[in-house]
Amino acid sequence: MTSFPHIIPVNCIQPNGWVYTRMANLLNGWFRKIPELVPELFSPDLYGADRIGNESPIPKLGNLKAGDAPGEAQYRWWNSETQSNWLDGFVRLAWYSQNNEAISQARNRIEALIKTQDEDGYIGIYQQDLRYRFEGENGELWAKATLFRALTFWVEVSGDTVVFQALVRGVDNLMAAYPIDQSHPFKSNPGFNGGMSHGLCITDVLEWLYQKSGNAYYLDYARFLYEDYSRQWQSESDAQFKNASNPEILLQGHGVHAFEHLRTLLVASSSNEKYSAAARTYGTKLLQSLTPAGGPIGDEWIKGRMPQPRHTGYEMCSIQEWIHSIHQWMLDTQDLTLADVAENTFYNAGFGAFHPKEPGIAYLRTDDSFIMDGSRNGEIEPNRKQTRYKFSVVHQDVAACCAPNAGRLIPYFLQYAVLFWSENELRLVHFLPLTIDTIWNNQPVKFRIETNYPYEEEVLIYAEKPWPKGLKLSVRIPGWLTHNQSLTISSEGEIKHAEGLITINSLAEEQPIRISWKNKVKVESDSMGTRIRLGPWLLAAALSHKTTYGRNYGNCFRDIYAQSEPLIEHGEDPIWHWVPQPEPEARKDGVTVNLYHRISGKIEAVPLVPMHQAVIRQVNFAEKPHS
Repeated sequence: MTSFPHIIPVNCIQPNGWVYTRMANLLNGWFRKIPELVPELFSPDLYGADRIGNESPIPKLGNLKAGDAPGEAQYRWWNSETQSNWLDGFVRLAWYSQNNEAISQARNRIEALIKTQDEDGYIGIYQQDLRYRFEGENGELWAKATLFRALTFWVEVSGDTVVFQALVRGVDNLMAAYPIDQSHPFKSNPGFNGGMSHGLCITDVLEWLYQKSGNAYYLDYARFLYEDYSRQWQSESDAQFKNASNPEILLQGHGVHAFEHLRTLLVASSSNEKYSAAARTYGTKLLQSLTPAGGPIGDEWIKGRMPQPRHTGYEMCSIQEWIHSIHQWMLDTQDLTLADVAENTFYNAGFGAFHPKEPGIAYLRTDDSFIMDGSRNGEIEPNRKQTRYKFSVVHQDVAACCAPNAGRLIPYFLQYAVLFWSENELRLVHFLPLTIDTIWNNQPVKFRIETNYPYEEEVLIYAEKPWPKGLKLSVRIPGWLTHNQSLTISSEGEIKHAEGLITINSLAEEQPIRISWKNKVKVESDSMGTRIRLGPWLLAAALSHKTTYGRNYGNCFRDIYAQSEPLIEHGEDPIWHWVPQPEPEARKDGVTVNLYHRISGKIEAVPLVPMHQAVIRQVNFAEKPHS
């Protein structure tokens, strides 16, 4: 099915440079080892021999349950999310890293999962006495969605028709069990049912099947699922039509649900136009729920809050789902400013969730991050033992959901880097080092993008095959760079500042297109304080800190805790304050600003670094208090 704009086939993308290195290092490091580090989460054959029935016990997950949503029924499906999101990340990292051993391992896992399919086509985690027979918390659709997303990628890159047919039969089984407009898959008794509403993400798979087949029934079924979700009781109700379409109703629910459900609204609008306006309203509310670093707030519930740099955290799972959603919204609206939003989240909140020197990611993090001891910057939360604000390769004491999603972050981002924008136009949306090898009008198109962006200030674009006549290549100028007069290109391109594009009518094999610029420092000020940006980076003062260690995983990895020295207590002013000064300049050694030190009472020259490079950091600077 051809619609514009759309992504190019994922098997036509080969990452190079730092993107390849980062994915390969993650694959070959702690991410690949997650199943070995928590074997009790991966050993149950949930889609096969260990499917869940009425008599199945609640699994022992090794997690600290204080502070989780009420009801242990959710723990029954948790391992399916852990296993399948990990598989999704693993398959993508293996393929893009060109790691044949890992690809073979992925193939074996997928083939084993396909063999669990029942004769009627059922693929899932429930025995006969439970499947499709719920009126409350369950993971039926969510377990399918997380697994099927991995299968869609595998089908794309491998061309495996057996897996494709199994996937189609699995979706057919779902649609037969819940007939369109004649059943209620989201019918629920009042109470927590987050697993059920997570299941709306099955629309990712339905949209993919529509793109593969052109069969509009998949879109109709996605619309049906959204409408039934909207009519029924849901503990996660932000995206229900009555709430999503009302700009006055603030987001309240679980952050991950809120940000992933935008995609369902977008798919539903493909089948019913009335949902388009709701998607715009809902998307606007999501945009208002981002921290300056692009962090989609929800730690873990949004509760009607607006972002604050120190007091609203964001989750790695939300970061991943938001980047996926914002790109789909960009395709739907053709609004390239949304690519800037995605880039801000990716490079700042996303990279900033990884420990800069040791293996591990933060489950939850804040922009201004002074204490990573499990608590939100030292805050004591009544009736809750908070442990999510730390670095870990698993976070088993909470839930092993964020670590698997960390492996999906880069693969999902890069699949939107180059798009077929119209019948005669390819568009480079993100500056990433990639080789694109695809087909246009039955003609081969192969070109290479060489860049160390965002670390350096140049992009080279090479044709590796003769460029087809009539095909145009346009390049999105990042929003922060649009009006930078230092931007230059080789004579083959034309800058259209008003449109934020560089237009290239042809690429020559012997002469690359060169795009270069000089980064300028941008000073932002608002009610949260003053912040400094350099290109796409949000900068931070890296604070002196103390590191301690906690739980071991496989005798190789440890939970990592850190706190500022001197310790900034909860509610206490940060160390650094802003003082009025001329706009700083970027130099080869970075950006240095004058800041007032609260304890010494002196103004000092402080170097700033991209926030992801700092273990403990201050991003926002309130004005120096008056003496």
